[in-house]
Amino acid sequence: MTYEAFQKISDRIASKAGAKIIEVSLKNSHAKYIKWQTENIFKSRIKSRLDFLLEHSLDLDDFKTKAKALNLAVDFSGKWATYRLLDDVQLRNTRGRNLIKSDPERYNLDWIEAHLKKNTGTFSVVDVVNQYEEKIETVKNDFDYQVTIEPWQIDHVTAKGLYVNVDFGIAQHGVIFIGAYKTDLLEDGNYNLYLKTNDYFYFMDTAGAANNRYMMGPTLMRQLSLYNGTIPIAKEKVISTIDELTEAINFLASHGVTEGGEQLVRLEQQLFEAVQEAKNRLKELDQKIRALNDSAKELIVRNDDGVQDESLEQIRNQINSVKVSRDLLKERYGCAIKEIKEYQGITQVSCERKVDISTN
Repeated sequence: MTYEAFQKISDRIASKAGAKIIEVSLKNSHAKYIKWQTENIFKSRIKSRLDFLLEHSLDLDDFKTKAKALNLAVDFSGKWATYRLLDDVQLRNTRGRNLIKSDPERYNLDWIEAHLKKNTGTFSVVDVVNQYEEKIETVKNDFDYQVTIEPWQIDHVTAKGLYVNVDFGIAQHGVIFIGAYKTDLLEDGNYNLYLKTNDYFYFMDTAGAANNRYMMGPTLMRQLSLYNGTIPIAKEKVISTIDELTEAINFLASHGVTEGGEQLVRLEQQLFEAVQEAKNRLKELDQKIRALNDSAKELIVRNDDGVQDESLEQIRNQINSVKVSRDLLKERYGCAIKEIKEYQGITQVSCERKVDISTN
């Protein structure tokens, strides 16, 4: 058994017994370090910071100063620029040419200098750090699917989250831990879980640690839905894109970048494209609802003895789920259209949006 697996099991036993769980620093976990490297998480985080710096720096010196504030070491002394995260356990520098294989020059010195010359507006180091931290927090709390689970599916609850009963395959029974930041307790005692496609959870088999393994977000979603018959609600990805672009444009507007700057032009074009994508997706969801309704009608015609068909109930649940996803996207699409009109008036925008999605 690996140290990490032992720690997961120990935490479960301790939490159920009411004992304190000793927090372990992520930087001291070699297993975590190796996993991060293999999944290219360092590259993803470096790229995220670079993209943000490229839109909020005026020249190379400003870029370097803000990179240091975002805990990103930069080195332009060699043929290829190199980068290293200072707030993670990254030991080796990452070459800029490896961040986007299809565009190796994108994060090299010449490209960066040419890009910065097009920028306008002045952003303080403090403002840039705060805005980036807000962006990271938003991404962390974002989700792809909402799944509702009932109390009988929960093994026990702690201040840090839920231990949920699940099956892995046909014969393996166990529990997984879901952090509290991914859950909402509802008035009826049920919980809403917010899952991402690339989430992974540690499955602890009740029969023994030999069968413990990781379960990906989509697998967990299907298992939990199968137990209580609910259909997960999908959050359309373009909603997150529109929200992120809106926040970025507002940040520019709040610092006087309202016209003539390449930064604003680029973001506005991306927003227009995202809104068009949302419009196309709404048409696809409408077509899906019509197709599901047609399938339901066919089942009703065939089921002339009046007996409730499980397949019919499943289709009805799917229709309700797709309708919720469609309505959420339609609301955000309408809000985005309003925001674009306000952008065209060179004003900072705000459009009230619903955060929770449910069938209630």
